[in-house]
Amino acid sequence: IYTTPNERLFPEVYMSNVAGLIRDVEAKVLLTLDELADVLAAVPGCRVLPFGRVHAALRDHPGDDLPVTRVGPGDLAYLQTSSGTTGNQRCIPTTHRMLLKQLASYARRMELTSGDVILNWMPLHHDGGLLLGAILPFVCAVPVVLMSPLDWVRHPAMLFKAIDTY
Repeated sequence: IYTTPNERLFPEVYMSNVAGLIRDVEAKVLLTLDELADVLAAVPGCRVLPFGRVHAALRDHPGDDLPVTRVGPGDLAYLQTSSGTTGNQRCIPTTHRMLLKQLASYARRMELTSGDVILNWMPLHHDGGLLLGAILPFVCAVPVVLMSPLDWVRHPAMLFKAIDTY
């Protein structure tokens, strides 16, 4: 997961960073937002798949005929990029064991139940946003409301309105 382009990032720097990370991890496929697919298709050496296309394919063909890949607790679940605040961005490997342990810790600490709704303003490229805004709600079957971090910074009161609404 990598930050999406925004007004704080120069497009050429963004593309250079993405290309560097793809080279570093030897990525074969990049799954991205539909609106970024054409832009990121310019990154060499990596096939780009828009979420919408993947979602449609899974909806139309639920996966009954797909090969099953067995994974173990110590196998890689995903790579998360660091922010690069203290140097070059790096990819941090996260295993299934690490991920599930962290999710269980969050759910236990929050006393999460099926009647809860998660409200998240953190970007999905941030570990908190990824875990609390995407993976935890999916694993625990809890609804989630995602807010744009840039909108939230511009209009902080929207957080309280969302809390009241949801």
